[in-house]
Amino acid sequence: MSIWGDFFSNLFGTGPMPAAPKKEEQTELTNDEIDVITRFAKGDRAVKDEAIAIYRKHRWTSDPWANIYLGFMSEVDTPIPDLALRARYRDSIVNEDSKKA
Repeated sequence: MSIWGDFFSNLFGTGPMPAAPKKEEQTELTNDEIDVITRFAKGDRAVKDEAIAIYRKHRWTSDPWANIYLGFMSEVDTPIPDLALRARYRDSIVNEDSKKA
């Protein structure tokens, strides 16, 4: 299995993928970071670069599928997104935000 991973890492020039973070090394999104991603999910294109930077900061220190915000951003920041999955994440984020209000 690592042969394929090495092949694709070398193909895309990204190098080997880092090991999964240990529980004590994992980080959580702050409320401000969640607000930026929520604004982007609701259509504010002005914060797209900031939202992607937040995702890239947390992608190796968090499980991207552990919360809807990083899951959504993982589908935004990929060369071949799953548009249906992205739409489900977006709906979840918007619904979560409407519950807060």
